[in-house]
Amino acid sequence: MVLRLEGVSKRFHRGHETVVALDDVTLEVGPGEFVGMIGPSGSGKSTLLHLAGGLDQPDAGKVFVGDRELAGMSIGERARMRRREIGFVFQFFHLIPTLTVAENVELPLTLDGGSDAAAVREVLERVGLTDRADHLPGELSGGQMQRAAIARALVARPTLILADEPTGNLDSATGADVLDVLTSQVADAGASLVLVTHDANAAARAHRCLHLKDGKLTEQAAAAAPRGARRPRRTTPLKAR
Repeated sequence: MVLRLEGVSKRFHRGHETVVALDDVTLEVGPGEFVGMIGPSGSGKSTLLHLAGGLDQPDAGKVFVGDRELAGMSIGERARMRRREIGFVFQFFHLIPTLTVAENVELPLTLDGGSDAAAVREVLERVGLTDRADHLPGELSGGQMQRAAIARALVARPTLILADEPTGNLDSATGADVLDVLTSQVADAGASLVLVTHDANAAARAHRCLHLKDGKLTEQAAAAAPRGARRPRRTTPLKAR
């Protein structure tokens, strides 16, 4: 398995109130698998991604990336694991405004003590941003910024991509285009994808569709993908750098 959660629970305290974000959640994501996750706001979707990526720790249960339990890793080890094995795509892009597109894309490699101009050029070409490599994020459209964020997530050839509402800040047409880029490029890279979304059509592209409500995770049959949409194929993942 690329990702495994075993009996994971997470609670937050707000004053005298305790909010159950996740309640005994178990999930497995295999190599090259695309898992869609839908649910209302506040249902725990983002919390699940944060735990899966080692950005937070559960109150109970275990989280594994590959064969390693995250609780047994130091903060530094988790940070290295994220840079090398996990790519994040967020709703609000999180590009550094003072860096060019190419520099933003190369950032995971830079933070890991390396650089690879050829890999940056390749991934920018794949997402259609070769002509924007030297531009600053402020000079891009919303769709172009999200393409840059996708390129950044893919540049280190991770085995797992975690996408949190990646089209939520875009209009419907641009969002559909960005989703095509994300799903096709993740499939071509052979990575696994966990996509959190409010969009049932986006979730319908997945191999499996999960529903999260009141901290409980249930699985439902993935609906037929919209006409003309590309359902990603399962592939053998590339080795993470």
